[in-house]
Amino acid sequence: MSERYIKLVDGTIYENGECGYADGILWCYLPVGTDMKTAFADFSEPTKTEHIVFHYGVMESEYDGFTDIRLCMIGYDGDVRVQLFKGAE
Repeated sequence: MSERYIKLVDGTIYENGECGYADGILWCYLPVGTDMKTAFADFSEPTKTEHIVFHYGVMESEYDGFTDIRLCMIGYDGDVRVQLFKGAE
């Protein structure tokens, strides 16, 4: 397994992915070559994104409640970018 990866609740792993949180938005950056259709299906399913773990080396960040997809796009460099907000509580 790579140094960096994103893990969804159901065990789905996106190798070489990254997550970052700012201003109420969780951004997930998936590497070039990620299938857009699969990424959209995974990240638009609230039961898969209610708990996301981003592993980087020996550290990890956990994100809870980000179940509302607002954006899934291919970035200018070919990566897939997903924007998640916290769902209604």
